Amino acid sequence: MAQTYFLAFTGGQSYKSDNKFTTLKKYLSNYNIFQSENLDTNIFISINHNSSLLESFLKSNAKNKILILIRLEPFVVFPAQYSKNIEAIYTLIITPGSVADFRSRNFFVGWPHSFQENPASPTIDENVDYLQLQGNSRDKSLEIWKKRKINCSMITANKVSPIADTNYSLRRFIAMNSSPELLEVYGPLWNESIYKKLIHRFKVVLFNFRNQTYVDTKSIYGNLFRKYKTTKGFVPNKYSILSESRFSLVIENCMEYVSEKLFDAIYAGSIPIYLGPRLADVGLPPSIAFQLDRYSVDTLTNIVNMEDKSVLTYLDAGQNFLQSDQYKNFWTECSVYAKIANKIIDFIQGIR
Repeated sequence: MAQTYFLAFTGGQSYKSDNKFTTLKKYLSNYNIFQSENLDTNIFISINHNSSLLESFLKSNAKNKILILIRLEPFVVFPAQYSKNIEAIYTLIITPGSVADFRSRNFFVGWPHSFQENPASPTIDENVDYLQLQGNSRDKSLEIWKKRKINCSMITANKVSPIADTNYSLRRFIAMNSSPELLEVYGPLWNESIYKKLIHRFKVVLFNFRNQTYVDTKSIYGNLFRKYKTTKGFVPNKYSILSESRFSLVIENCMEYVSEKLFDAIYAGSIPIYLGPRLADVGLPPSIAFQLDRYSVDTLTNIVNMEDKSVLTYLDAGQNFLQSDQYKNFWTECSVYAKIANKIIDFIQGIR
C-alpha cells in the first residue's frame, strides 16, 4: 500500500516542484512512498530543521506522526538543529558524514557526494561518469601534474558562523598570511564590498535569532574590514581551478564531519591538504590526503616541496579510492540516499 510524506528544507518550502533531492525521492518511491504537498500525511522529512513547517505539520490532523530530520548542515552553520530540544522532537535523525555516529556505531552514512562544478547551483545527472570529468587531470604522469599552473588553491567562501571556535577563522588566517605565489583563494565574500559582507552577516544573525540561537559577536564580526592579497574572486566552475592545482587546501567547517570538499579535490587529480576530523574516524583511508593536525605559516611551503615519490603515492591512493567499493558504497550520492531511504523504510516498518 502506497504512503506519502511531506518534504521540507531549511528555506521553508516543499521540494515538490524542485529538482533537489531527486535521488532520495526516487529511492523512497521504489518502496511506494511518494512525496505529497499535503501536510496531512503522517510522515514529515526535513532536510535540515525547518521550524515553521514543522509547527504546521504538528498542527495537522495526521495520526501516528513520524518526524525525520536529515542534517546536511553542520553544527557551526546551524547550531539549533543539534540542540537537545530540537533533537527530542524528531523520531529519527540522520547526519551524513558524522564522526560521532561512526565512533558510536550508530547508523552511519557518508556525505552524499557528487561532483558539482558550482556547488552554489548544483545540477542533477545520475548518469554522469564523474571520473570522465577529470580528462587529462587523471593522467598519473608526474610531469603533467607538475605543469599545473597553481601551486595550491583553496576554494571556499569567507563566511561567518554564529558560534566561536570554528575553522572559519583559520581560513581567514591562512588567506591573510600566505604568499600569493604559494596559495590562491577562490570564492565569494573575501574582497567584496563591506555592504555585501554586512548583508551576509545580517542573514546569519537573523536566521539564528529566529532559531533561538545565541550569536557570538566576535565570530560574526569575522575580520570584517580585512583585505586578503591571496584571493582571486568567485569562479563559476570549481573544477577549472582544482584541475589546475597541484595541491588543494581543504578545511572543513568544523571537526565533527567530513563533507564533499575532500572528494572534489581527489576527483580533479589534486592532492588534498586536509584539515578536519581524522579520516580514520569516519572509515576513510588516511593515505588519500596529506592530513594536518595544526597549521603554521611554514606549512604550505614544506608540503608543496614534497618529493616526487610522495606525490605519486598520494595521487595513486586518491585514484584507487575513487575506484573502490568503499567510496562507491558509502560516499556517493546514490549510495548514501539509498541507505537513508532503506533506514527510513526500516524505521517506519518497525513502528507499525
